Amino acid sequence: MHRAKRIYLWLVVLLSHSAAAAIDATNTAVLINDDDSKSRVIGEYYAAVHDIPAAHVLRVKLPNRAALTQAEFEQLSSKLHASLPAAV
Repeated sequence: MHRAKRIYLWLVVLLSHSAAAAIDATNTAVLINDDDSKSRVIGEYYAAVHDIPAAHVLRVKLPNRAALTQAEFEQLSSKLHASLPAAV
């Protein structure tokens, strides 16, 4: 039993490491809320530091509240997926 647990843990570690290594600027997008100054500063900084391509930096205007409705989320999600390259 202990051997099976150790093997499982090693598999988890190896798989998570390879998955993390696969994330880079070519498959990352940055979403910036233009109505929020902190979002603009943080998003622009992150994109610059991580060399995120301009085509992967998406700007939106979101309502000033804690959550989107399901309909708002679905509409936003559709627009974002349509404007991003397939690898992102």
